[in-house]
Amino acid sequence: MEYTKHLEDENELEGNLLFHSLAEGLMTDEEFAEAYE
Repeated sequence: MEYTKHLEDENELEGNLLFHSLAEGLMTDEEFAEAYE
């Protein structure tokens, strides 16, 4: 159970980093879409 929760947290963290990159203009919409597939 803990392991699954940990994975969810990791995924959420990664998603937040992607959103941050997009917001900062470090990433194009296209790159963002690819990363989120």
